[in-house]
Amino acid sequence: MASAQVLLGLTPTMLAVLGPSTEETSVLFVVGRRPLLALCLAAGCPAVFPMRSFDNSDPVGILKEREGRLQPPSLQGSREKMVMIAQYALTVMATLNIATVSKELGVQVVCNFAPHLTYLVLLWAFLILIIHSSGAITLMFRVRLAADGDSDGTYGWIRTQFTPSSKRGLVRIRLIPENYYFTFFSWFTAILTICHVIYGTLVFSSMLFISVRDSLTVIARYMASVICCRIILMYELASLRSSFNLAAAEGSEMGLREIFEENSEAHGSNANVDRIGTGRVPGMQTW
Repeated sequence: MASAQVLLGLTPTMLAVLGPSTEETSVLFVVGRRPLLALCLAAGCPAVFPMRSFDNSDPVGILKEREGRLQPPSLQGSREKMVMIAQYALTVMATLNIATVSKELGVQVVCNFAPHLTYLVLLWAFLILIIHSSGAITLMFRVRLAADGDSDGTYGWIRTQFTPSSKRGLVRIRLIPENYYFTFFSWFTAILTICHVIYGTLVFSSMLFISVRDSLTVIARYMASVICCRIILMYELASLRSSFNLAAAEGSEMGLREIFEENSEAHGSNANVDRIGTGRVPGMQTW
């Protein structure tokens, strides 16, 4: 049982390394405007990758393009709908797997510091929703979004939740200066993440009456859900990144066009001044 306690005690840390960060889920939540999918993915990943306090220099850095990055496949028509349905189906299955294994651990295994409580593992698994929600609130204080093709109202919100990120149109982001609310929620999210890892380590390392073989099965089930949800999240972020970079390229092209027009007007006015100053008339030759 001592070996099983060591393995289980390392489980929260291992899952945190495999799991998504609050920055990734908050981008899907706020920028992608898909909070339903973001929260479902968070529920399927009972651990979150820790972040440093006050380390938010680039809140949308994960959307920026880099050289050599693998691009998501372009899907059209029924294939895209099938992928979206598969995403939600796998996310629900991953969440049910987390809930089932956590409930079984609470009933069949005893924690030596609180043997009469059976909800400790379930509490650890779904406290993660508070952490990811706090991360989304943090990003809301830093980003203003204007996306093309969105409709207002409840119907528009529901339609957005079931619209793939690749079909959302161009995504334009405006960063606003940091304020005290952003700093507080950023710090609060980082502290919650560390407390969650500590709480999970305390619960799992204190489990009694579980063998090494059973502990490996538990770890494998947790890892399967985390990996599945992480793959879905990375696919959605990749699709969102394509829309974001396309909007950035379009914006830079428009900016260059405006600069060119301003320079053309400036050169044109200077040319007229030169003509007036020298007494030359357009269309006449000077000898």
